[in-house]
Amino acid sequence: MIALYILLGILLLLLLPLTVRYRFQGVGRLTVRYAGIPVYVYVTSNDKSGERKAEKRTKKSGKKKNKESKGGAVKRVTAQLKEGGAAGVLSLLQEGIRFAAKSSRRLLRTLHFGHCRVGISLGGSEAADIAVRYGKLSGPIYSARSLLLSLLRIRRLELCMRPDFLAEKDTVTADIRVRVCPLRLLWTALCTLVSGMGMLSRLTNTQSKDGQNGKEGQ
Repeated sequence: MIALYILLGILLLLLLPLTVRYRFQGVGRLTVRYAGIPVYVYVTSNDKSGERKAEKRTKKSGKKKNKESKGGAVKRVTAQLKEGGAAGVLSLLQEGIRFAAKSSRRLLRTLHFGHCRVGISLGGSEAADIAVRYGKLSGPIYSARSLLLSLLRIRRLELCMRPDFLAEKDTVTADIRVRVCPLRLLWTALCTLVSGMGMLSRLTNTQSKDGQNGKEGQ
């Protein structure tokens, strides 16, 4: 009976939603919530030295290198949005498409993207230069947006690009939310693993049969 209660408790914990939110407005901030409770917060600093500070509300690991490695991906995304501007957004969209194309569609369907907002301001004092850049970037960016909407389960992807004659360089703001059910993700991963092992087994059997037929023919 105790074992049954333990299994039910584990099942209940796996049914609670896990939410990841990334916000960028000069500073990148990653927040992970489990059942609505913040369990991990990572914030990139806004100074030139690029120093970072991370706040983890679970148990501390006690090693600075581990904290830095966990925020490495957040730092790279933040730097690309901060320094790359509109071109950085296009590069991230293309990386997302490559990831979705290589990943299992079954696994991707377990990720639920909420209302995702990305704002791009094209900086510069020359209107003609901004118009040319807008024309070059709008096609690839909106094409990548349409492709991502077809590959991922996104409730709404709001992408706005506008000129800003008062800014010297491009600026980007972003607010992206992802929600996943741990139980469904675990079950889908197991099914994908079993399916992959079955496909590998069938491929191995086919190759062995072809080898035997070749030897008999000789």
